[in-house]
Amino acid sequence: MRSKKNNKKKIVIALIIGIVLTFVIFNVLNSQNKKLLNQQAMLAKFQNDLKNSKSKKNVIKKPKKTILKVVVAKFNIKKNSKINPKSVKIQKIEAKDLPQGYINDVLSILNKRVARNIKSGEILKYSDLSSEDSSAFDILTGKRAITIPKEFIQGIASYIKIGSKVDILSTSKSKGRKPELVLQNIKIISFETMQGAGDTDLPATKAAAITFEIPAKKSAQLVDAMISGKLQLVVRSNNDEKIISTNPFNFAVRKSKKLPPPPPDESKLLQNTKLGDLPKPQKPASKSKTHKLEFIEANVKTEHTFSEGIY
Repeated sequence: MRSKKNNKKKIVIALIIGIVLTFVIFNVLNSQNKKLLNQQAMLAKFQNDLKNSKSKKNVIKKPKKTILKVVVAKFNIKKNSKINPKSVKIQKIEAKDLPQGYINDVLSILNKRVARNIKSGEILKYSDLSSEDSSAFDILTGKRAITIPKEFIQGIASYIKIGSKVDILSTSKSKGRKPELVLQNIKIISFETMQGAGDTDLPATKAAAITFEIPAKKSAQLVDAMISGKLQLVVRSNNDEKIISTNPFNFAVRKSKKLPPPPPDESKLLQNTKLGDLPKPQKPASKSKTHKLEFIEANVKTEHTFSEGIY
């Protein structure tokens, strides 16, 4: 009996141990399985991150386009021709396609000559301009260049450039003299520095003097207006060539001066004059004309003179 009881105990103990070992093994396997899953997840994340980093390296960011304004030829410009507003235009072009030394200011190159043939649509460069002496202005026939110091000029603004067209007004405050247009459609050809040298990059507001191209016959009139008072600049369009008609005469009559009396009426004088009071007509003075005749007879020469009265 005791042997049977002992065997039962052993069986029960073996079952308990088996259950405990089974539970322990299950827990161990479960924990290992979790670790394996975590490792697989970490490996998958690492592989995914590695793949993303490679794809980012292969992507090249495109740079932003920079667009600039430049001067281009509207049509073909022949060598030694002057640049005028009708022959060029402003066009927007990407910066990477621009040549070195491109021009972006039309006013700074007006009336300058090109050193080579320029094709239509071609970008103008400073090297395309003729290398003329900057101190030698190309003055048109019948025109003169005159430089006026800044202290005699008002109305100088930053938008005034070399090549700008202006009207010049006299702002004299002399008694009996009103502001008037002195010159119209006048071109600015240079800004002068304190040293007396022309500078194309100098802004108008910092110029010590301004040089204008004016009609020769208007030189004295401009100097007179400059001495009398300030000169006012009025900027106009380069395409506007219209000249406004002005009255150059001053019809103001001074009170101190009297007009001369009118001439007498001759008809009234004759009515009040008697015929006896009139001077008698005189006979014309007689004049005599002397004639001389020569006769030659038998080798004898004789002269005869006679006179003829002329009335």
